[in-house]
Amino acid sequence: MRKIYTLMVVAILGTTTIFAQGLGASLDYAMWNGAMIENSETTGSTVLAVNYTHNLSEKMDLVGSVGYGIGFGVVPVKADLNYGITTKLSANLGIGIYMISDETY
Repeated sequence: MRKIYTLMVVAILGTTTIFAQGLGASLDYAMWNGAMIENSETTGSTVLAVNYTHNLSEKMDLVGSVGYGIGFGVVPVKADLNYGITTKLSANLGIGIYMISDETY
């Protein structure tokens, strides 16, 4: 039992230090169309993603993200340039691809 508590503490502390170094997690919702949703009751899925922010300059960051669409088997991979106009406003320019592992395709 003591090993389980020790492992939980190490996991929690390790996770918080990882996130402090530019790693983060996000939860999104995506709407799909096409053959993948023809026989489905829902048209969207929740996307759980891990992202990493790399500082390029004082106002520009490069953000890479990899996720998994729960329910449809979609893996989105995205790369964005984030330019900070002010402290609360930024402009994003990016590209992404979606790898579909759903059996209907």
